[in-house]
Amino acid sequence: MEKITHGKYVEITYDLYKIAEDGAETLMHQVDPDQPEVIVYGATEGLLEPLEQQLLGLAEGGHFDVVATPEQAFGPRSDEYIVNLEKEVFNVDGKFDSKMVHVGAALPMMTADGFQVYGTVVNITDKEVTMDFNHPLAGSKVRLRGEVKTVRDASEQEIKAAKGGCGCGCHDHDCGDDCGCHDHDCGCGDHDCGCGCH
Repeated sequence: MEKITHGKYVEITYDLYKIAEDGAETLMHQVDPDQPEVIVYGATEGLLEPLEQQLLGLAEGGHFDVVATPEQAFGPRSDEYIVNLEKEVFNVDGKFDSKMVHVGAALPMMTADGFQVYGTVVNITDKEVTMDFNHPLAGSKVRLRGEVKTVRDASEQEIKAAKGGCGCGCHDHDCGDDCGCHDHDCGCGDHDCGCGCH
């Protein structure tokens, strides 16, 4: 049975928990067994270090249980990623999109460099919308419990694709056409707005 080493194509499923200061765990994300997360070990960038360490040497059917500190996971929260944007940025056909833009809404935005990032609306005034681009789990200790579903040699194409991917252990999936998401230009310049990848 093949084991995970550098250059192996790996499929994993897992549950991701946020660990509170009192030790209580809250389930934040589950990887659907029908859509496992794919990595190429040693090539996929941004894989959480404790997860990478525990996966090494596991075979198909192997289980992992990883705890990562905020520094090992999605980093600390930063005020740098909280930005005030002019309300006009959120206009659709000349009118503010109050149906989609409300406190608590997670919106896809575009950086000045053309990268899509997600931000959460935290406040709306007459002139501005305040958005938090910190990763939702920034500043949090997390646990990943899961299973290795597939281990095999990766193709050159898979290795190449992995080097441009995220594979951070918790990433945004396409939310589908019915979620009401739409792109806005966040205007946050060159900042890495907190996708969670390292």
